[in-house]
Amino acid sequence: MGEIKSTLEIIMEKTKGLTMSDEERAAYKEQEATRKIKGLVQKYAYRAIDLGSLRVELVPLEKEYPGRLKKMLLQETLPRIEMDEDNEPIFELLEKVLGLDTGPMRKALEEARQSLDMKRVSLEKAMLERLEEKGISGSAVLPNISADKAWARRVGEMMDALRRELETYAFN
Repeated sequence: MGEIKSTLEIIMEKTKGLTMSDEERAAYKEQEATRKIKGLVQKYAYRAIDLGSLRVELVPLEKEYPGRLKKMLLQETLPRIEMDEDNEPIFELLEKVLGLDTGPMRKALEEARQSLDMKRVSLEKAMLERLEEKGISGSAVLPNISADKAWARRVGEMMDALRRELETYAFN
């Protein structure tokens, strides 16, 4: 009876003699670093690790990617800023790890939130008026703004604009 091989043994046999080029090796290492940064930022955002632990974990990455770690961190943190979330951990990371002045970013976020709130109130009022025209009214009637596709598109457009604005503050 023949020997049953493990998956690892089969893979090792099939890849024997294959080597990675220097470019492939560098790209792989950068992907690994990006995954590690993503995990660290996520842990910090959810307060699973503290700032000191985050800094300790970033030291070897800074040595391996001098000058590029900041860009890698920005690319991971900026998309995490949301209008309806607690962004304080992200702002702390930007300030205390990257040394950025987040004042303009915070102001842009607050202005975007206020603009969105005004548009939300306006749309809800218009939706209530349309329902009332159809004979649907009362204190229990609440418009479902989240079901409105135009609203979802508008929110997406506002978030895209906000992210572009945040990037100008972060990368300049």
